Amino acid sequence: MNGPHRDVGDTETPRALRSLRTRLNDLFEEFFEKVGTEHPSVSGHALPGLPGHADVSTSESDWQVEIDLPGMELENIEVTADDDTLTVSAERHDERETSGRDYYFCERSHGRCERRFRLPPDMDPAKAKARYRDGVLTVTVPRKAGAKKKPAKTIRIASA
Repeated sequence: MNGPHRDVGDTETPRALRSLRTRLNDLFEEFFEKVGTEHPSVSGHALPGLPGHADVSTSESDWQVEIDLPGMELENIEVTADDDTLTVSAERHDERETSGRDYYFCERSHGRCERRFRLPPDMDPAKAKARYRDGVLTVTVPRKAGAKKKPAKTIRIASA
C-alpha cells in the first residue's frame, strides 16, 4: 500500500507503536511528577525520604491545609503567609548511633521540604492559625469579613 498508511505486515509498525507508547509513557510520567509542584494553586514538594503530603479543604468560614510532617520537631517548622500565598517549610536533622559487640553503626539524615499554596482571594492570611499535633501540621486561614464561599456552577456537557 502506498502513502502514509502502512501494510499490516510491515515490520516497522510494531517498532513505531512501541516508540509511540514509550513517548506517551514519558509524557504521562513527566506530567504526574509536576502535578503539585507546578500546579497554579499548589507548589513545592517533599524531598525523597521527607514527609510533606497535604490535604487542602475549604468551608463557608475558612480554608485549611493539613500536612504530614511526622518526626519533625516543632522548632524546625516555619509557616509564613502573604496576600495570596501560604508557605510551609520544615527541616529535619536526624542522627542515630548504635554499637554492639563487634560493630558500630552511625546513620545521619538531613533534609528540607517546602510547600507553597495559593490562597483564594477572599481569605485573610493575617488571621491564619497553625497547630502541630501527632506529626500533622494544620493551618487554618479564615475568610475575610463579609466574604462568602461562592457555590459551584454546574456546567452542562453537550454530546459530540
